[in-house]
Parts: sequence; C-alpha cells; structure tokens
Amino acid sequence: EAVAGVVASRLPADDPFRPWFQQVADGRITVPITGMLTGSIDLVARVNGSYFIADDQTNRIGNDARFTTGEMTNEMNHHGYPLQALLYLVAFRRFLRGRQPTTHPDDVLLGAAYLFVRGMDPSRPSSDTRGVMWWNPPGDLLDTVDKLIGPGESS
Repeated sequence: EAVAGVVASRLPADDPFRPWFQQVADGRITVPITGMLTGSIDLVARVNGSYFIADDQTNRIGNDARFTTGEMTNEMNHHGYPLQALLYLVAFRRFLRGRQPTTHPDDVLLGAAYLFVRGMDPSRPSSDTRGVMWWNPPGDLLDTVDKLIGPGESS
C-alpha cells in the first residue's frame, strides 16, 4: 500500500494506471506480490541504443474484444500487471546502473510494453497498436520506488 500510494500521488492525472494504484493504496484492492517477485522479464529489447522491456500475454479478454487501450488497461488492472511492470522497470534500471554506470536510465529506457498477442495482427498497419499496451512512468518515480523497495544488487 505504501508503494502504491507513492505511485498514485506521482503519476500524471491522465495515466491509465493511476486509479488502480490509488485503489491499492486505499486498501480497496489487495495484490499478492509473492509471485511477482519470482518472475522474470520476458524480453529486453535494444533499439538504436535505447531499451524497453516487454511481457507477452495470451489473455482472452472476451469474444468481441478489440484490444483497445481501455480493454487492455482493465485486463492489466485485473491481474495486477501495473505493479509487475513497475517492479520490472525498477529492476531493469538497477541492472542498467550496474552495467552502464555512466548512462542515466532516463536517457535510454523507453518503458514497458505488454503484448497481448491475441490482439496483435501482423496484417494491420504498424500504426494500429491494438494489442500493445505501452507504459513509461516518470524516471524520478521509479527512483523513489527503488529507494522504497530497499537496497539490491545491480548485476
């Protein structure tokens, strides 16, 4: 709840996950974090010297789902994926600091992509992003969460 409270208070008002973090902070949603702490990032991609993390999902949102941002946000909230994305981003920033100490993570980290593979269709134009949920919370927020979580290894 403490981490969620900090996140909710620092995310922009229009961030799609701010309401979810606020509900967790208020105790209206309980998130079992044990499994999230034993998982692993599905993919770290390097593109032109920058990085993003990705997690693939095979969730069936519904028979008539179009995999819009709203539908994916609801699905992510239902499964606690915003917290997972937050933890993965903090972990990867720690990794970057250990491997590239002269590079500031804000300069090279593009955020997290959740890939809902049932909603992705290679026949659609690349401008059609249905099935892909991007999230890039502010770097100073990730640093604050990193400090709240406590010391850790960076390699």
